Amino acid sequence: PSMAGADEFTIKTLQAGLEAHIRGAFAKAVDLYTQVLQGSRVPLDLKAQAYNNRGIALADSGDIPKALADLQMALTLNPKLAEAFNNRGLVYARRDQTALALADFQKAIELEPRYAEAYNNRGNLFRRQGRVVEAVRDFNKALEIRPDYVAAIVNRGLVYGLMKQYDLALADFDKAVAKEPQFAGAYYYRGLTWANLGQPTKARNDARRAVELEPNNTQYQTLLKELNQQLGLSQ
Repeated sequence: PSMAGADEFTIKTLQAGLEAHIRGAFAKAVDLYTQVLQGSRVPLDLKAQAYNNRGIALADSGDIPKALADLQMALTLNPKLAEAFNNRGLVYARRDQTALALADFQKAIELEPRYAEAYNNRGNLFRRQGRVVEAVRDFNKALEIRPDYVAAIVNRGLVYGLMKQYDLALADFDKAVAKEPQFAGAYYYRGLTWANLGQPTKARNDARRAVELEPNNTQYQTLLKELNQQLGLSQ
């Protein structure tokens, strides 16, 4: 959005809201965006952005009805705000409203044809529906736009796993951990792939690394425990 005509308070408060959201302080982010929206001289495009940002902060804090209301307001003020369509699609996906989510991701892509996140999000929906060819196509497109997009690499690996193309899945998980060595999920999914290939020792190594990175994740703990039992190990 353009900052032209916006006062310093509006710009700083909008930025502070983004920073609070990134830290996981969703209530603080909502409060800061509300302060922006209460301003009397906020340009329309920034007001739309503030509604969009507050909407996704509300969604992350669990208030889905208010989130949808804010995202709708953002789109009323700026019908070409691709980010708001993408974010509303994410909210619909959380509610398993798949048709609405797909329509929003499609609209985001129409408005911004190089919107890597929207391709990744639509690919995830296709994956959940078992539409594996369309999912791979979307993840490929996301990665064509952003080659270092680790989430899309992992998601494509998951689809290759569903297709039992385990060599391609391993290649993607290898890429993911090389690019982001602290990404526990990539180790976990690579571990599952090794397990599917009958390689429990390699699977255990990856499961153990995932648990080291996220000790409280019960999914990772369960896999490690199962592999330890399979290998006759105590830990």
